[in-house]
Amino acid sequence: MLCMSSVTYGQMPPGWIEFDTQNSLSASSEPSNPYPSPNWDPWQEPQAGAASSAGPGGSAATEEGGGAGDAVNPGAPLSQIQFQNVFVPESYEASGYSNQFIVQPVFSVNRKPGSFFEYHVVRPTLPILEPNPDPDGPIGEIGGIGDLTLIDVYVHETKKKGLIWGAGPVINFPTSSNRQTGLGEWQLGPTFAVVDSSKKNWVFAALFEAPFSLESDAYNILFNPGVTRLLPNDS
Repeated sequence: MLCMSSVTYGQMPPGWIEFDTQNSLSASSEPSNPYPSPNWDPWQEPQAGAASSAGPGGSAATEEGGGAGDAVNPGAPLSQIQFQNVFVPESYEASGYSNQFIVQPVFSVNRKPGSFFEYHVVRPTLPILEPNPDPDGPIGEIGGIGDLTLIDVYVHETKKKGLIWGAGPVINFPTSSNRQTGLGEWQLGPTFAVVDSSKKNWVFAALFEAPFSLESDAYNILFNPGVTRLLPNDS
């Protein structure tokens, strides 16, 4: 699987900018969260021949009948649960490693047949962080639960087979243990997605999120493109 870079942008104090090993550029008005966006890489490569496939991040489809192509398609009407572990061996201007374990269920909800949006996909994401990448720094080693992020994308199937797009809200719940693992504020904003699986054994996708804090001036703009190449027998 080939994944392109993730880009996030937000308000920030002068001179603060951070890079990580996921090739992402992030900026924020809040204290730095050293971990990649919990919604990064939602298009995971499946194991060969698995109808309820599991990718290297631990994705597992919970419904039978969907092939591997559906399991890695973030807009497919398929319920599944994903487990990911993101290990960052080194971070910019930090002295240690960091690790993030992500729990990400995905639910598909059907709507009235013939509707413009025939179904919608609900995806909550809860990151568990341990440790932060600078255990020898002034704040010491800090881990815990991050903010819960929920996106609800209403999906429209276009006339072109395999091409879908969707839109809906993204909500961040203030569940973080401390300010080093999450913003700790209610956030609300739009999310958009587009997926093209019309080319055999390929899935092209992009996810855009823009949550704005309801309690301060903080906000984040995230754009996550992804490309998945399936093995010949996995379509």
